Amino acid sequence: MSRSDRASSVLHAKIVYYGPEQSGKTAMLQSLHRRLDPDGNVRLYSVDSGDERTLFFDLLSVQELELGPYRVRTRLFSTPGREGYQAVRRCVLAHADAIVFVADAQEHRLDDNRASLLDLERNLDANGIDATRIPLVIAANKSDLDSALSGEHLRAVLLERECPVIETCAPQGQGVVDVFTKALRKMLGIAAVRTNDESAKAALLPSKDLLRHLLQPGEPGRATPDEIARRRIVISVPPPEPAMQVGSDCLRCDELAAGAVMAQTRLADLYDEIEASNRQLEGRNRELLAVNRVSRSILSAMDTDNLLVVLLDVVTRHLQASHASFVIFDSSTRDGLRTHVQGFGKDPLLELPVEGARAFFDLIRNSDAPVPFNERDNVPLFKQLRRIDGRIHRAICAAVKTRGRPTGWLAVYQFAHEPPLDTHSLLLLSSLSGLASLGLEKISLLDEVQRFNQRLEEEVRSRTSDLEMANAKIRALNRGLESRVGERTRELASANRALREAQAEALHATRLRAMGGLAGHFAHEINNPVASLVSNLTFMSETLDRLRTRVAVTGPEAAEALHALDEFEQVLEESTASAGRVARIIDGLKRFGDEEKPSKNVSLNAAVADTVTLLEDRLQACAELELRLGDIPELGGDGLEVHHLVLALVTNAVESMERAGQRGVLRVATYASGGKVTLVVEDTGVGIDEELQRKLFEPFSSTKEGEPGAGLGLHAAHQAVQRRGGRIGVRSRPGEGAAFTVVLPVAAAAREERDPVEASS
Repeated sequence: MSRSDRASSVLHAKIVYYGPEQSGKTAMLQSLHRRLDPDGNVRLYSVDSGDERTLFFDLLSVQELELGPYRVRTRLFSTPGREGYQAVRRCVLAHADAIVFVADAQEHRLDDNRASLLDLERNLDANGIDATRIPLVIAANKSDLDSALSGEHLRAVLLERECPVIETCAPQGQGVVDVFTKALRKMLGIAAVRTNDESAKAALLPSKDLLRHLLQPGEPGRATPDEIARRRIVISVPPPEPAMQVGSDCLRCDELAAGAVMAQTRLADLYDEIEASNRQLEGRNRELLAVNRVSRSILSAMDTDNLLVVLLDVVTRHLQASHASFVIFDSSTRDGLRTHVQGFGKDPLLELPVEGARAFFDLIRNSDAPVPFNERDNVPLFKQLRRIDGRIHRAICAAVKTRGRPTGWLAVYQFAHEPPLDTHSLLLLSSLSGLASLGLEKISLLDEVQRFNQRLEEEVRSRTSDLEMANAKIRALNRGLESRVGERTRELASANRALREAQAEALHATRLRAMGGLAGHFAHEINNPVASLVSNLTFMSETLDRLRTRVAVTGPEAAEALHALDEFEQVLEESTASAGRVARIIDGLKRFGDEEKPSKNVSLNAAVADTVTLLEDRLQACAELELRLGDIPELGGDGLEVHHLVLALVTNAVESMERAGQRGVLRVATYASGGKVTLVVEDTGVGIDEELQRKLFEPFSSTKEGEPGAGLGLHAAHQAVQRRGGRIGVRSRPGEGAAFTVVLPVAAAAREERDPVEASS
């Protein structure tokens, strides 16, 4: 098998449909899909070129087949037959367990069939698979056409070795199921030979009838075309251009397509696992509903017959058992039995001979789990049941016990066409028998309850006063509990606030990274055009000098032309200055976007210069700039974080002065003292009132209500300063501006670079 999960006894089988182009592989899987799954429980994945020709692959997952201790999960793949998809075919053939070669039976397609067979052998060899040992079935497709060869003639022409050949007509569904079951039986037969466990060998050699259980009842095609289309997932991809069918481009596309096949196959695996889990959850939900219904019946049951009717209805409905019975020993009836039967006139177990009945009672007395009767388990009793009713193919019996003694049984009988119960069904059967025991015990106790009822009433009256006292204690406890709940509520509110702050910080960091990435990308994209512009301006300036020299020698009449050249030179100088400013902005954007490789240390003065360059237009419009940048050492750590810190403080100052409505002054100063670096950003803006100062560095604390991200900049700056072991403070009054002071420690590495002698001392 392609994969096996021994822990869960699951065998994963892979059957690949191979053949030349337009031989009918996709049509065969579609027809098989309609017959295997008329209710739409599984999906057919197709990747084609829009003309129903397979471009990459088709994938069909077949419902699980339970064979003894094993569960077999089978997946069917088809391969593209056209040229240029060699890597896709090789990828799909990896770990194949069986091959269905879909041959075009028309006589003029013999050469195409031979070429496809040779290609199959090469790709099997590339995957390390012996082409002479892997199970092979030939589907002679299009056998309904007049020019079609017979299946045996086609096999004799194509192959020297013997292998099954089946004539098919894919659109009508003729032979498609026989091809699939033949390939599956051959594959499981090989798996049985490789299995050492004798019981497993027997299980892996399924009968033809068991394989037919894969087919749903009803005629093929009973689903409407809309339903068929809804459960088929088709990914249409335009076919490659003819120019791409040769050379390295085709090879590259083929390799990419093979990777896409692997990715899509994995997605299909995950989707199937999710659907299987959903089906299991739905099954468990139905079982819980059944148990809940029985439990409610037990709570309200006052009569044994009513309880047995409900239990039998749940068994037949949720286990889909058309033949079942409930038998309870009851001395109050004439024959000492209460019997409820579904599908029989009488429970076959009641007709066992004396010796068989004793053996049966011994089995249910000593077993706490459902007891099976079939060709492998409890064979003598099973043969006796078969003699009583020859339709019985297998039976399951769960004992109903009261206080450890058998008081009856719950039996489910299955005929040959019915699939065996799975593990979950057996567990549900065991649970229902246990609930039946509880219900019967509850009914038997009702009489005792009635006898003790009067005594209990007296006892209740005597304990009423005790209950009142207990209620008083409970009320006191409730008051204490309410106090603890209030305290816990406050703790939760505090934790929620901390969580909100963490989320805000993460949101701001994400936005800064996104803005930085966008800035770096913008700077990278615009850098080359700016460089070209500077180069062109330089060339024009040099050319202008040469032109002025030539014009000057022409004589006095060139004075007016020289005056025009002077104006042109002034325009060039202004353009060159503007281009230089753009280049400086680009350099700043690169550093803000972390486009350049981060150095070991970062300059706070450089961060200030970059920020001023970025905000130059806004600064010129609202304030005079005063820079007092001292000779300070570099800082260690994340340089992008330092840039964002400076940007947040300067932007806050600019916005404050813009809201003031009059031109102000922005002062930015840096200096170093005592192994620390200080940054001061002071503005003459609107200022900050005392109440806002107390919560200034909290997230979402801002005077700009309603703006996205308002109140996150200063919070992020505060967090960055704390991460570096520094401190940040603010001094402000309303209408008098604000001054922010940041003190940061200098990294050891930066101090050593600046003063090695001082660092060594």
